[in-house]
Amino acid sequence: MTKTLLRKELRALRPYLVFALVLMGATVFDVVVTESAFRSLAETFSSVASMPLPLIFGIVALALGTGVSVKERDEGTLAFLDALPVTRTHVFFVKLLAAMLVLSAFPFFQLGWAVFEHAFARGSLDTPFHWNILLGAFLMQLQLMATFLAAGTLLGFARSLTWMLVGVVAAGLQRLIHFVPRLAMLDPLRLVESGVEGVRWNYEVEVIGAQAAIATACTLVSWVLFVRAGRSRSITVNRPVVGALVTLLTLGAIFGALTLWWKTDSGGTASNEPDLENVPESAPASTTTTHYEFSYPSIESKAALELAEKADVTFLQVSELLGVDGGVPILVDLSGSMRNTVGTAFMDRIRMRADDEAVATLAHETSHVIARRLIGEEGFRRWSNARVLDEGLASWVEGHFLIHPDEEQLVLAALLDRNELHLTDIIDFETFTKNGDDDLKYVIGRGLIDAMVKRYGPASIHKLLRAFGDEQLPPKLGGAALWQATFQLAGMDLSLVADDFFAAVEKTLEARRALVDALPRPQTKLVTQEEWYGIEVSAEPAEEYPRLVLRYRPGPDSSLDEYDRTWVRNGDVSWRENELIQRRRLCFQAGLQLSRKATLFEPWTCLPLSSAAPHVPREEPVEPDIETFDFDGGVLLDGERVDGGELDALDLPDAG
Repeated sequence: MTKTLLRKELRALRPYLVFALVLMGATVFDVVVTESAFRSLAETFSSVASMPLPLIFGIVALALGTGVSVKERDEGTLAFLDALPVTRTHVFFVKLLAAMLVLSAFPFFQLGWAVFEHAFARGSLDTPFHWNILLGAFLMQLQLMATFLAAGTLLGFARSLTWMLVGVVAAGLQRLIHFVPRLAMLDPLRLVESGVEGVRWNYEVEVIGAQAAIATACTLVSWVLFVRAGRSRSITVNRPVVGALVTLLTLGAIFGALTLWWKTDSGGTASNEPDLENVPESAPASTTTTHYEFSYPSIESKAALELAEKADVTFLQVSELLGVDGGVPILVDLSGSMRNTVGTAFMDRIRMRADDEAVATLAHETSHVIARRLIGEEGFRRWSNARVLDEGLASWVEGHFLIHPDEEQLVLAALLDRNELHLTDIIDFETFTKNGDDDLKYVIGRGLIDAMVKRYGPASIHKLLRAFGDEQLPPKLGGAALWQATFQLAGMDLSLVADDFFAAVEKTLEARRALVDALPRPQTKLVTQEEWYGIEVSAEPAEEYPRLVLRYRPGPDSSLDEYDRTWVRNGDVSWRENELIQRRRLCFQAGLQLSRKATLFEPWTCLPLSSAAPHVPREEPVEPDIETFDFDGGVLLDGERVDGGELDALDLPDAG
């Protein structure tokens, strides 16, 4: 009888199985047709059990669960099943088994496909299959689906209210996590978000236990309700009244969920909009030059007009450096830029601040706009993917309008001495920034462009840009192949330019060897105290480095606008607010401030909160002394904002 029931349920679930088969086909098509090559685990492990597929199948599991609980009664087949020589308990768990078999089809395929690809694509340096990672991802996906299936089975008894309840529960859970981050263990998606840690899968026992308890509780309650479904009731109800009540409850729940989300957004912690610099509340104003159209708050008219006076000369200098003449005026918004940036350029529009270095910033962003105009949209897409060249050229142009600190070259010398600077990392900069400092793209790129100009002359810049815009280049060319092809089209040898660049860094290293050898490596430790978490950081000798730098980001793939920078006394702890900690882990970089604009950072580290050690306070009392930096030229010093212009007057340590 079990086999008969199972076949019946699997036939009813065929649409969901077809959906899984379509996703399998799309996966194979993407690799075979689009990628044109198999990929080893070294390239695919970061996407194992990654979003959005687990969320998609979680929603599918919810839908399947609603059918388990009420489908038989709604279709009038419950009485027929009762007449069979099986119990309702038997029927209920066979339904759950059939649903899990269908849901597990795609995770099984994903596991098998990853092994298949790796078997064909692995090289001599990545032969292991890393079964612990693959099986960890597979098991966590199964548990996630089981949790969603159990929850859907229970919520399905609400019938027309089911999906409304799903939204309310999701909104309420996010709100609870905002106030009590420890409750993040109740979020099923945390099962797959813990992800890979080093060369193993990171099992969060607390999350696994919480989700197992939720799934068990939902299953037991659903089982009781299913067994009792259709029994006679002594209470009669008026259906029109119940219908009206359901409608009112639905509207009330939707209003409550929206209110929860609105409060979260208004608090500034869940907004999806770019975090722009503060815009002064004053009337807008504008001015036009030959090559620019400026808009700015009237309160900043003096600075804006001073910049406008120098703007056209700046444009002509940038155009000459890039070998381009004229062009339509560029729109410049002086109300501010994205967080952690001084300026940004998009299409023919620039956003920036009118500060003390506004001319250099304008030159930097103008070079981005002119480069885009010169090479066209497809060429600019390729150029933007070569991030080091893109930002390096703009930084090289900027260097004609201000003097970059020598300590930036000292940072490169230190990285070379530590064997952390390689051409492959420079080309594949996205991978480099998962562990390294994203800001290095400016100084590295500037060095490469400078080496190219010294070897091949100023005209080489225009030739390189034209090469990136060449329509004969394959549309999906990228990485080292793109760099080699474009330099060759421009009549230059990339290897010679790279040799010149590294030779210049080695020269700096030899000239400042004593200083590089004396630079300490900051030591960090994740600590906890009374449910607070922070990073204890120290470097020797402490008297030479009284303050150190810590930089945070939510996760390895976080964008630059999500970074936070903090100053902390040598040997002290930088405590992190709980609402800023995501996925129960802290991602941070410790660094030495060599000058106002140059910081030597250690590689990024992400540690699970479960690895935190108890905090042991220092013996001597220390007054709070933490300064939190944004990248806007100002700081928060002991809770009070100090503008960038006043920062130079502060007696901050200069380790250089």
